[in-house]
Amino acid sequence: MTDLTACGSKYIEIAKGVHVQCAKSGKNCLAAGAVCEPEKIEKTLAFRSSDAAGAPAGWNYLTSDPADSNTCNTYRFSPGWTGTSFWPPKLAGVVGLEENGKTLLDWSKMDWSTNFKQYIGPGNSATFDMNFCDSVSMKLFVAVPWHQDFPQRDAPLQYKDSSGNWQDSAASRRLVTGYGMFSLSNNNAKNLVIGPASETSRFWRVKWSTYDYMGGFQATVSR
Repeated sequence: MTDLTACGSKYIEIAKGVHVQCAKSGKNCLAAGAVCEPEKIEKTLAFRSSDAAGAPAGWNYLTSDPADSNTCNTYRFSPGWTGTSFWPPKLAGVVGLEENGKTLLDWSKMDWSTNFKQYIGPGNSATFDMNFCDSVSMKLFVAVPWHQDFPQRDAPLQYKDSSGNWQDSAASRRLVTGYGMFSLSNNNAKNLVIGPASETSRFWRVKWSTYDYMGGFQATVSR
């Protein structure tokens, strides 16, 4: 192995022409016995609306299928967000979802200064589609209900394989009780939680055969 910068290196060479990130240390990484592995970047994206004010930074909403678009970092819920309600939503002021002492969804520190479409549904045969600029793995996906009277329905997480075909992910799925988006929601609203997934792809979606009122989506991905 070749230590690229001698002391406190960020990268080392593990094979000819192959470099990986090394854990930072005040000493020579190799001498310190640091574990070196490819750099992993994890990001959580909150898809609160089809309106720009509720989109993740750098993402754009499409009315057509993002998988057919040449523009990446795009998303769509088909058939679309429906409208607005009392403002601000419940999730502007509370931690939305916790499980076994771990916070799964917290939108309370986000910008809620602009009113945007905040609910969806109900209906049949819907998909939430995401087109990423890089191939990612889905660490966690959360579908937020409107409130406790409209529990989330089970739906598979899917990805496009290297042949361009949609496949079901092996990621586990469960309903976790927390808050919904509606301003008067209590903490008995059932959120759909999926993940982690072991597969990687640029194209991901969740596909419902039937769905009730919903309030938004969150995806935590790594690459």
